[in-house]
Amino acid sequence: MATATRTAVPGCSPGPSAPPAIYYGFELAEGAVVTTFNSTRPGCEDIVCERSTVDDGGFWIVRIAGDSICGVRNGDTIIFKIGEEFSAHEETWVAGGVPADVAQGIALRE
Repeated sequence: MATATRTAVPGCSPGPSAPPAIYYGFELAEGAVVTTFNSTRPGCEDIVCERSTVDDGGFWIVRIAGDSICGVRNGDTIIFKIGEEFSAHEETWVAGGVPADVAQGIALRE
């Protein structure tokens, strides 16, 4: 799993340290890259929160901490990109959050 580089971005400052929200899922193609972004805060929408490469079982996972470079705060909207294509799925960032369906994770493709 790659980690975002921590660099100051105007309008997108890291929040206070908080437990990460954890997003994961199954059934994507091995080697695909899942990238997450914060679409709520101006200046943050193009900043990568975190990335994950899908393993040979189709599993991916990202952890976005409260002090992430993408400036997340409780209630912010996280969007997902698979390779070069954005998913229609969105999640709400909450400190310590996990998918509603902890057994199945998140289905990024319908």
